[in-house]
This record gives sequence, structure tokens and C-alpha cells, in this order.
Amino acid sequence: MLNLVKSWGIFNVRLYLSNKNKLMVEFYDKRFPFSEYGQLISSYYASSVLDVPMKALTLELWSDVPVWHIPANYMLEIREWIESVTKSDELKKVSWEF
Repeated sequence: MLNLVKSWGIFNVRLYLSNKNKLMVEFYDKRFPFSEYGQLISSYYASSVLDVPMKALTLELWSDVPVWHIPANYMLEIREWIESVTKSDELKKVSWEF
């Protein structure tokens, strides 16, 4: 089962396949150890993250917490990471969809 995690600043970003074989992205605040990845802030279908317009690359995860937004420089890297995983051999081994 696909389960990848990378860090950007205070965030751990988890990419995994749901039980319905949908590629999902979860954002965690790693400063708060409520799980092995940190405190879950929000989750999205990977396709939704990739559909964020390039002009609006900042992603607000939770409006009540000012630091819980993904700045443009991180979003570019996160999008590149997701795109590289979607083209990887690891995903070719399983049946999945956006």
C-alpha cells in the first residue's frame, strides 16, 4: 500500500491510497504529536491539490490558524512531488485513480 511522507517547514505531507484506491494528500502540523505524522489539519484528493491554479498556489488549510497555510514555494514542490509519484513505477503496480 502506498504511504509516503515528506516535510516542508512545520508540515508533514502524506500521500497515500485510500481504501477506494483514490490518491489522497493529508497535511499535518508536525509540532503537535497527536499521531506519527503530527496533528491532522486537512486532507484532499491529490487531483484537487494539482488543480489549484498556478496564480493562487498558496493553499489555506484552516482559516482560523494563520500559520496553517501552504506558501507558494512549498506548493510548487508539493505539486511536483505528487506529479512524480503519479508517474512512478510504484503506482503502476496497483489500480488507482485521481
